[in-house]
Amino acid sequence: MIRSGVRTAIAIALVFSLTACEPEPVPPHIVVIVLDTVRADGVGVKLGEFPVTPVFDRLADEGTRFENAYAVAPWTLPSHATLFTGLAPSQHKAVHENFVLGPQYLTLAEFLKTRDYATHAVSSNPWVTKSRGLAQGFDSFEVAFGNVDEMTDKGAKRATDLAIAVLDEAASADRPFHLFVNYLEAHLPYAPPDEGFEAIRVDPASLERRVFSIAEAEAIMAGTREGTAEEFELARTLYLAEIAYQDRQLGRLIDALRERELLDQSLLVITADHGEELGRAGMTGHEFTLSDDVLSIPLVFRFPGRVPSGGRVALPVSHLDVVPTVLHAIDEWESAADLEGLSLLDTPSLTRERPLLAEYAEPVTLREEYWKNRHPDFDTSKWAVALRSLRKGDRKLLENSRGEITLIDKNRPAGASEADDQGRQIIARSMHEELSAWFDRLNRVDRQ
Repeated sequence: MIRSGVRTAIAIALVFSLTACEPEPVPPHIVVIVLDTVRADGVGVKLGEFPVTPVFDRLADEGTRFENAYAVAPWTLPSHATLFTGLAPSQHKAVHENFVLGPQYLTLAEFLKTRDYATHAVSSNPWVTKSRGLAQGFDSFEVAFGNVDEMTDKGAKRATDLAIAVLDEAASADRPFHLFVNYLEAHLPYAPPDEGFEAIRVDPASLERRVFSIAEAEAIMAGTREGTAEEFELARTLYLAEIAYQDRQLGRLIDALRERELLDQSLLVITADHGEELGRAGMTGHEFTLSDDVLSIPLVFRFPGRVPSGGRVALPVSHLDVVPTVLHAIDEWESAADLEGLSLLDTPSLTRERPLLAEYAEPVTLREEYWKNRHPDFDTSKWAVALRSLRKGDRKLLENSRGEITLIDKNRPAGASEADDQGRQIIARSMHEELSAWFDRLNRVDRQ
């Protein structure tokens, strides 16, 4: 939301709230949980016979899971800024080389404060902080990444403890609350605690090693050594063990909500800011790409009476839809009028496909300072580009700032004919025109 653009809709809503004669319905609490770096296939999956995320799976069964949900960016800051504002990265500009969400952009927390919500945040990620502009509107903003042993817990236990302390205060207050929690366990390095291995019934002694480090991941990306299939399988196992441990901490938070009789009074949103590369084409981490490995993310809404239980929605949706959905849930539908996303509580929205965008600003500082210092012999020029994509159905168009365009079609048969190739060129041109028009429009809206 652009601050000047809460505009007439908020003014009208405020007048309504002051003049309405009938008792106002009790607004729901809003709980948003980000499972940082968790791919869509990192939840609802089994390792052998054992589920990796039984807590997440149960919540998904109690609510609605969006099976084709996509991030708008492949890394933390722009994705969180979108989750907080409902704006695309090219609108909120919290991207590479800017690195901060400006105060001119209205956050969901700021809006909820105008509706008498208490607002609290707990972050395990050093990119999700006050210094990055992401604390706007929060009454309290706690960090869980200090004084923790990164080799065993990246902050999940402390984050849960801090969040439960917020709930203790909220349970005794006569007002709705908004709680945001970021969990970071799935992020590199993959070095799960014993509890993570126990959750998926893996004996760490049976593994070649129990750590996959940042240095190892970067060496593969830089080409100083080649990752093997066995090594990527090990990395995946460690990654899933991290997620399994995190799921247990999520379970502690959900139990606390339930025990305080807050869970069923809350709109619960669980998602990830982005996914993770686990070896495809020699890629690790989540920078420099708009692949589905980093854009495909979990998304679940749970809200008894408003969100169907056991729901599964296959229609592609986006992070841009989160803020409009929250506003719809608190009957502030009009306040989402200026946003690109749609409410996922609005049934007609779930019956029509629409194009989805993603973008990645050129990572100059990451290349020139981080990668060149750590890998001076590695040529990073191939990453000296901005990226953007448009998804329509099973097709995705990728474009970089050099003007190179790639069309990915999941349904394209092997050995397609020359006529098929000509048809693809026509489709690519059409999608590229749509992509360009969409970003042109976003830029025009931002300048208004």
